[in-house]
Amino acid sequence: QEYAIASPPDRRVFLFLWLIIGIVSNKMTPEELYDLCRDASTFSFLSIYDEEEKEEVFDGIREWLWTNKDDNTRLKAALTFTRYDDSTPLHLILQSCPPFDIVQAFINYAPEALQMRDELERLPFYSACACRASLEVIQA
Repeated sequence: QEYAIASPPDRRVFLFLWLIIGIVSNKMTPEELYDLCRDASTFSFLSIYDEEEKEEVFDGIREWLWTNKDDNTRLKAALTFTRYDDSTPLHLILQSCPPFDIVQAFINYAPEALQMRDELERLPFYSACACRASLEVIQA
């Protein structure tokens, strides 16, 4: 007797479901925004992911920002949140050569994040330059 082996679900399905659950429940935490930014920076370093998957992560970040746009306390907490190496979401997202709209939103909601240094004393600007971000992003 033969058994069919189901192929594992696509990573995009899990990401999509995770985003929908978080958006519907309106309980996406600052840590979850940080994780989305970390995922975006990971896509930049690993060539196994395609641009479509990277864009889905950017869409998740946009959704998080949109869902929380009226909660200034949560936005500030999320955009200045640090973990392990003192990197902020701005440090991480700038490593992925992000779209300008995301960078602009981060800066508008928490301009103080521009002056926050990681454990190596690097400002987010350093991440933007290191990944060869667009001039528009660097000038933001």
